[in-house]
Amino acid sequence: MRKYIVLFFLLVNILIPVSSQAKNSEDLLPYDFLTKGLAENNIAEIIKLNKNTKLSDIIFCDSYLANPLECIASKNDKKGKFLLDFKQRQIFIISNKGEALSDASSVQKIFGYKIIEFISGNLSVHKDLLSNMQKKNYNIEPLNDSVTTSSSITPDYCSGVPEVFPTSCALHDSCYDSGSAKGVCDDGFHLNMKIEAKFLADGDMEVYAALFAARAAYYEGVVHLDEALLAFCLATPGGFPECDTVLFNYLKDNLEHTDDTSGGTFTGDMAFGNIGGLQFGSMGGHTISYTCEVWSFPDGNGGTYLLQRNCTMSYH
Repeated sequence: MRKYIVLFFLLVNILIPVSSQAKNSEDLLPYDFLTKGLAENNIAEIIKLNKNTKLSDIIFCDSYLANPLECIASKNDKKGKFLLDFKQRQIFIISNKGEALSDASSVQKIFGYKIIEFISGNLSVHKDLLSNMQKKNYNIEPLNDSVTTSSSITPDYCSGVPEVFPTSCALHDSCYDSGSAKGVCDDGFHLNMKIEAKFLADGDMEVYAALFAARAAYYEGVVHLDEALLAFCLATPGGFPECDTVLFNYLKDNLEHTDDTSGGTFTGDMAFGNIGGLQFGSMGGHTISYTCEVWSFPDGNGGTYLLQRNCTMSYH
């Protein structure tokens, strides 16, 4: 059923199909993709790594503020063997029970770069996915899966796009209703989709690569689309400055991530809080905690408004 979700996603032309090269069930990457361009003296060791490495052994790190250690936030993450840093294109070994990163060997780096290349081939299409979200009016029947065992989960939490991440979308909606800042909810959504993608992929790297691209598109959607800002402002009881009529018009089409402080002044204040984590099925339950800096921005009328920026998160 889990892979049915992704196949359904492909059938409605949202994802470009990932590699269809031959792959043994115990291999992480397809053999032809893995060995293409490799030096003969490295092939045997890299094939062995490919057979002995599971999807659960790898932390895919593409979003952090200062240090990729921020991507090792949960107990399951600390059990990982490799961290792939997509921002700096670096490969690390997770050491000291998840508290440190050490250099990978040359062969491990080659293997890690192959995985990054495999995943990145799908990331290049996420702008097309985002465009599809804007242009298409999807009419898709709800998908049933063990990830939606709670009776509180109802269809279309993802608001007009397929329910590929049903639990993450539901929690994102709940976060908008909670009074938390929009950027905090959006970044929590990003973290939750990373966990849910691994759950849905069920160890299959090709399925995970497709979900990784979908996750990027969904995140960009909630951060940048006007519809997401409107949904937040209609839902939140917090009276956030983004929802002021003047600022709303100013921010439309220009929303940035929570680390955007251009034109602002750090106030010295800090904001703390918790938002819901994934609570269903074998994904397990956790809470995402966050700490944000508070920045002051000019409102164009001689005054200022405050926003939370440079938020760091972890899940417990």
